Amino acid sequence: MAYFDHFAKVESTRLSDFFTVFKIDKEFKNIKKFIKDNKREILEIGPGKGKLAMKFLENNFKNYDIVEPNDLMRNALLKQGVRSAKNYLVPHLKEADESYDVIIASDLVEHLNDAREAQIFISEIGRVLKKNGIVAILSPDCLSWKEDFFNCDFSHSYVTTVRRMILLFYNHNIETLKFCYFSFFLTGVAAQVGSFLIKHLLFFAKGNQVDSKLYKLKLMFLRRFLIIGRKNA
Repeated sequence: MAYFDHFAKVESTRLSDFFTVFKIDKEFKNIKKFIKDNKREILEIGPGKGKLAMKFLENNFKNYDIVEPNDLMRNALLKQGVRSAKNYLVPHLKEADESYDVIIASDLVEHLNDAREAQIFISEIGRVLKKNGIVAILSPDCLSWKEDFFNCDFSHSYVTTVRRMILLFYNHNIETLKFCYFSFFLTGVAAQVGSFLIKHLLFFAKGNQVDSKLYKLKLMFLRRFLIIGRKNA
Protein backbone atom coordinates (compact mmCIF):
# COMPACT_ATOMS: atom_id res chain seq x y z
CA MET A 1 0.00 0.00 0.00
CA ALA A 2 1.34 3.44 -0.95
CA TYR A 3 1.99 5.74 2.01
CA PHE A 4 1.33 9.47 1.53
CA ASP A 5 1.41 9.40 -2.28
CA HIS A 6 -1.30 12.09 -2.25
CA PHE A 7 1.43 14.44 -1.00
CA ALA A 8 4.41 13.01 -2.88
CA LYS A 9 2.76 13.40 -6.29
CA VAL A 10 1.37 16.93 -5.82
CA GLU A 11 3.16 19.48 -8.00
CA SER A 12 3.86 22.91 -6.50
CA THR A 13 3.44 26.20 -8.35
CA ARG A 14 6.30 28.52 -9.30
CA LEU A 15 5.00 31.15 -6.88
CA SER A 16 4.87 28.62 -4.06
CA ASP A 17 8.40 27.42 -4.86
CA PHE A 18 9.66 31.02 -4.83
CA PHE A 19 8.34 31.79 -1.34
CA THR A 20 9.20 28.32 -0.01
CA VAL A 21 12.88 29.25 -0.38
CA PHE A 22 12.40 32.02 2.20
CA LYS A 23 10.33 29.79 4.49
CA ILE A 24 12.90 27.00 4.55
CA ASP A 25 15.74 29.47 5.05
CA LYS A 26 14.05 30.86 8.18
CA GLU A 27 13.34 27.41 9.56
CA PHE A 28 16.95 26.37 8.93
CA LYS A 29 18.41 29.46 10.60
CA ASN A 30 16.22 29.05 13.69
CA ILE A 31 17.32 25.44 14.15
CA LYS A 32 20.96 26.03 13.22
CA LYS A 33 21.38 28.50 16.11
CA PHE A 34 21.27 25.55 18.50
CA ILE A 35 23.67 23.28 16.58
CA LYS A 36 27.33 23.67 17.53
CA ASP A 37 28.88 22.74 14.18
CA ASN A 38 28.17 20.97 10.91
CA LYS A 39 29.71 17.71 12.12
CA ARG A 40 26.71 16.95 14.34
CA GLU A 41 24.78 13.73 13.72
CA ILE A 42 21.30 14.75 12.49
CA LEU A 43 18.19 12.62 12.00
CA GLU A 44 15.11 14.02 10.27
CA ILE A 45 11.94 11.97 10.68
CA GLY A 46 9.38 12.38 7.92
CA PRO A 47 11.24 14.88 5.70
CA GLY A 48 8.67 14.57 2.90
CA LYS A 49 10.04 16.19 -0.24
CA GLY A 50 13.14 17.17 1.71
CA LYS A 51 13.31 20.95 1.32
CA LEU A 52 14.72 21.38 4.83
CA ALA A 53 17.06 18.40 4.44
CA MET A 54 18.48 19.90 1.24
CA LYS A 55 19.09 23.19 3.04
CA PHE A 56 21.20 21.40 5.63
CA LEU A 57 23.09 19.48 2.94
CA GLU A 58 23.77 22.71 1.03
CA ASN A 59 25.33 24.10 4.20
CA ASN A 60 27.74 21.15 4.48
CA PHE A 61 25.92 19.10 7.12
CA LYS A 62 27.06 15.73 5.81
CA ASN A 63 25.95 13.49 8.70
CA TYR A 64 22.27 13.78 7.77
CA ASP A 65 20.02 10.73 7.94
CA ILE A 66 16.29 10.42 7.34
CA VAL A 67 13.35 8.17 8.15
CA GLU A 68 10.76 8.36 5.34
CA PRO A 69 8.16 5.64 4.66
CA ASN A 70 7.12 6.99 1.25
CA ASP A 71 9.17 5.24 -1.44
CA LEU A 72 9.07 8.12 -3.95
CA MET A 73 10.27 10.78 -1.51
CA ARG A 74 12.80 8.54 0.25
CA ASN A 75 14.48 7.47 -3.00
CA ALA A 76 14.55 11.04 -4.29
CA LEU A 77 16.35 12.23 -1.14
CA LEU A 78 18.88 9.41 -1.36
CA LYS A 79 19.75 10.60 -4.86
CA GLN A 80 20.12 14.16 -3.57
CA GLY A 81 22.73 13.28 -0.98
CA VAL A 82 21.35 12.30 2.43
CA ARG A 83 23.72 9.87 4.13
CA SER A 84 21.16 7.14 4.80
CA ALA A 85 17.40 6.64 4.58
CA LYS A 86 15.31 4.19 6.59
CA ASN A 87 11.80 3.02 5.82
CA TYR A 88 9.49 2.58 8.81
CA LEU A 89 6.60 4.22 10.65
CA VAL A 90 6.78 5.98 14.02
CA PRO A 91 6.06 6.38 16.99
CA HIS A 92 8.81 3.86 17.85
CA LEU A 93 12.30 4.64 16.52
CA LYS A 94 14.76 2.01 15.35
CA GLU A 95 17.91 4.03 16.07
CA ALA A 96 20.30 3.16 18.89
CA ASP A 97 20.31 4.89 22.28
CA GLU A 98 22.07 8.27 22.35
CA SER A 99 23.09 8.07 18.69
CA TYR A 100 22.11 11.53 17.39
CA ASP A 101 22.90 15.13 18.33
CA VAL A 102 19.84 16.58 16.60
CA ILE A 103 16.41 15.18 15.71
CA ILE A 104 14.00 17.09 13.46
CA ALA A 105 10.35 16.23 12.88
CA SER A 106 8.55 18.53 10.45
CA ASP A 107 4.76 18.25 10.00
CA LEU A 108 4.76 14.80 11.57
CA VAL A 109 3.45 14.82 15.16
CA GLU A 110 -0.08 15.77 14.03
CA HIS A 111 -0.20 12.50 12.05
CA LEU A 112 0.18 10.37 15.18
CA ASN A 113 -3.00 8.60 16.21
CA ASP A 114 -3.41 9.89 19.76
CA ALA A 115 -1.76 11.22 22.93
CA ARG A 116 -0.34 7.79 23.77
CA GLU A 117 1.55 7.65 20.46
CA ALA A 118 2.71 11.25 20.94
CA GLN A 119 4.15 10.35 24.35
CA ILE A 120 5.88 7.29 22.93
CA PHE A 121 7.33 9.34 20.09
CA ILE A 122 8.75 12.08 22.33
CA SER A 123 10.06 9.44 24.75
CA GLU A 124 11.79 7.70 21.83
CA ILE A 125 13.33 11.00 20.73
CA GLY A 126 14.72 11.44 24.25
CA ARG A 127 16.16 7.92 24.12
CA VAL A 128 17.88 8.40 20.75
CA LEU A 129 19.27 11.87 21.49
CA LYS A 130 22.71 12.21 22.98
CA LYS A 131 23.08 14.10 26.26
CA ASN A 132 22.14 17.75 25.72
CA GLY A 133 20.90 16.82 22.23
CA ILE A 134 18.49 19.09 20.38
CA VAL A 135 14.99 18.32 19.08
CA ALA A 136 13.12 20.58 16.65
CA ILE A 137 9.40 20.04 15.99
CA LEU A 138 7.42 21.89 13.31
CA SER A 139 3.64 21.48 13.33
CA PRO A 140 0.40 23.28 12.47
CA ASP A 141 -1.07 25.27 15.34
CA CYS A 142 -4.57 23.88 15.84
CA LEU A 143 -5.59 27.08 17.65
CA SER A 144 -5.20 28.86 14.31
CA TRP A 145 -6.24 26.08 11.92
CA LYS A 146 -9.39 25.06 13.83
CA GLU A 147 -11.60 22.85 11.57
CA ASP A 148 -9.03 23.04 8.76
CA PHE A 149 -6.63 21.10 10.98
CA PHE A 150 -8.72 17.98 10.30
CA ASN A 151 -10.28 18.95 6.98
CA CYS A 152 -6.98 19.50 5.15
CA ASP A 153 -5.61 15.97 5.64
CA PHE A 154 -7.35 12.69 6.44
CA SER A 155 -4.39 11.58 8.59
CA HIS A 156 -4.33 14.54 11.01
CA SER A 157 -5.30 12.95 14.33
CA TYR A 158 -3.21 14.33 17.21
CA VAL A 159 -3.95 17.97 18.06
CA THR A 160 -0.77 20.09 18.09
CA THR A 161 -0.34 23.43 19.88
CA VAL A 162 2.67 25.11 21.46
CA ARG A 163 1.41 24.49 25.00
CA ARG A 164 0.69 20.81 24.38
CA MET A 165 4.18 20.35 22.94
CA ILE A 166 5.84 22.17 25.83
CA LEU A 167 4.03 19.88 28.27
CA LEU A 168 5.05 16.81 26.25
CA PHE A 169 8.67 17.97 26.36
CA TYR A 170 8.54 18.67 30.10
CA ASN A 171 7.14 15.25 30.92
CA HIS A 172 9.95 13.55 28.99
CA ASN A 173 12.87 15.48 30.46
CA ILE A 174 13.26 17.88 27.52
CA GLU A 175 13.75 21.58 28.23
CA THR A 176 12.01 24.00 25.87
CA LEU A 177 14.59 26.47 24.54
CA LYS A 178 12.53 28.42 22.03
CA PHE A 179 9.32 28.50 20.04
CA CYS A 180 8.24 30.76 17.20
CA TYR A 181 5.32 31.06 14.79
CA PHE A 182 5.40 30.76 11.01
CA SER A 183 2.84 31.76 8.40
CA PHE A 184 4.43 30.42 5.20
CA PHE A 185 7.48 32.74 4.78
CA LEU A 186 6.40 35.15 7.56
CA THR A 187 7.56 34.82 11.18
CA GLY A 188 6.78 36.31 14.59
CA VAL A 189 4.09 39.00 14.80
CA ALA A 190 3.93 39.22 10.99
CA ALA A 191 3.09 35.51 10.91
CA GLN A 192 0.23 35.91 13.36
CA VAL A 193 -1.20 38.92 11.48
CA GLY A 194 -0.74 37.30 8.06
CA SER A 195 -2.36 34.06 9.18
CA PHE A 196 -5.32 35.91 10.70
CA LEU A 197 -5.94 37.99 7.56
CA ILE A 198 -5.67 35.10 5.07
CA LYS A 199 -7.87 32.87 7.23
CA HIS A 200 -10.64 35.47 7.31
CA LEU A 201 -10.31 36.57 3.68
CA LEU A 202 -10.56 32.97 2.49
CA PHE A 203 -13.04 31.77 5.11
CA PHE A 204 -15.25 30.31 2.38
CA ALA A 205 -12.54 28.03 0.91
CA LYS A 206 -13.07 24.44 2.07
CA GLY A 207 -10.98 22.47 -0.42
CA ASN A 208 -13.80 21.30 -2.64
CA GLN A 209 -13.13 21.00 -6.36
CA VAL A 210 -14.35 24.54 -7.10
CA ASP A 211 -12.04 26.31 -4.64
CA SER A 212 -9.12 23.86 -4.32
CA LYS A 213 -6.43 26.38 -5.36
CA LEU A 214 -7.71 29.03 -2.97
CA TYR A 215 -7.82 26.43 -0.21
CA LYS A 216 -4.18 25.49 -0.82
CA LEU A 217 -3.27 29.19 -0.58
CA LYS A 218 -5.18 29.44 2.69
CA LEU A 219 -3.41 26.40 4.12
CA MET A 220 0.02 27.75 3.21
CA PHE A 221 -0.57 30.82 5.38
CA LEU A 222 -2.30 29.20 8.35
CA ARG A 223 -0.07 29.44 11.42
CA ARG A 224 2.53 26.79 12.18
CA PHE A 225 5.01 26.68 15.04
CA LEU A 226 8.61 25.64 15.50
CA ILE A 227 9.56 24.47 18.97
CA ILE A 228 13.11 23.60 19.95
CA GLY A 229 14.06 21.61 23.03
CA ARG A 230 17.16 20.16 24.67
CA LYS A 231 17.46 16.78 26.35
CA ASN A 232 18.49 17.34 29.95
CA ALA A 233 21.65 15.52 31.00
